[in-house]
Amino acid sequence: MNKKDDKKKPFFNNMVAIDIRGKEEENEHVNTLEIDTCIETIRYILKENEGENPSIGVVTPFKKQKLKIEDRLKDEKLKDIKVGTVHAFQGQEKEYIIFSQVIDSPLKRRIVDFIGGKGNMLNVAVTRAKKQFIFIGNVDVALKTKNYLTKLIEYIRKNGELYSLYYKEDEVSKHVFDEEILKILQPEIKLEDDKIGHYIQSNFIEGILHDAKKHYKFLKYAIENAQKEIYIMSPWYKENVIDDKFIETIKKLKTNGGSIKINFGYNKGNRNVANAKELAEELSKTKSLGFTSKEMAEEIANKMYENIGKESFIYAPPTHAKILIIDNKYMCIGSHNWLSNAGKTNEAERKKEVSRLTTSPKAIEYVKEKIFE
Repeated sequence: MNKKDDKKKPFFNNMVAIDIRGKEEENEHVNTLEIDTCIETIRYILKENEGENPSIGVVTPFKKQKLKIEDRLKDEKLKDIKVGTVHAFQGQEKEYIIFSQVIDSPLKRRIVDFIGGKGNMLNVAVTRAKKQFIFIGNVDVALKTKNYLTKLIEYIRKNGELYSLYYKEDEVSKHVFDEEILKILQPEIKLEDDKIGHYIQSNFIEGILHDAKKHYKFLKYAIENAQKEIYIMSPWYKENVIDDKFIETIKKLKTNGGSIKINFGYNKGNRNVANAKELAEELSKTKSLGFTSKEMAEEIANKMYENIGKESFIYAPPTHAKILIIDNKYMCIGSHNWLSNAGKTNEAERKKEVSRLTTSPKAIEYVKEKIFE
């Protein structure tokens, strides 16, 4: 895997990490979102190798995850894919090896140490790959284990390709927002018969939303039609999005019993700000104002604190992910800064923005619990 890379294969490197933030089933050692991602990854490899019949193996530390992946492969009529625990793969090689980590917390020390406490298990997994090794799992958890999982991810970040919707864009692959790969990063879509579902069906293309102006229109529609809650994560905020109408709309949702949670703040800084003036000073000091002025940042914060409360407009740096969650049903995540980009510049001059929709309950649950604070 450390040999010279031709960059022509799927995911463009010998060593790949796909950052998937799904919840592990309680006491089951099964991660459904990772299973979905394994299936989509296999489809992508087959599509990129059409007519070549590539050999593919899926390796996981846990027997229950192995069995669930095998069941899904049968359901999806994907044949000739070898699935096994790490020990079952000793002595076998495949061109492509997909490794499903499963775990969703570094605090589960027993299973964390089982996977990466020694180098043996990961060594077997990586060395089974003749052409490409693909890690699927929670990259943040792997980095926090401080064992061989951490060493593996650090190696991939330095020498391979990291695909993540949760890190700063300059820390991840330049291919991260390619549509085919974006679908792999957030695979599950099941629309409901409601206003938001109908809007998505009419305006998204295969679960993908393009262009800053379309993102802005969707944000406005979402906060006007949400029934229970809106969660927004955006590194920066600006007056062209958080205007008086925006504030009135989210105030109305909160007045009607709905909940609002907005996280912002790009660079790491002191979270203990007492008021809007201190917040604006902190944003300026940490270079987290984006394209707004310190005076306007203070004015917006004053209005937000007054209308929805400081508990709903939360300075929580460092914030790098760009996320919109509606009614605990729909989550959009991608490159668009929801609270600072209204797409008002000329279309030809607008930066390409793209977000992927998911309706995966486990993905939404994880993001709400672990990413929002």
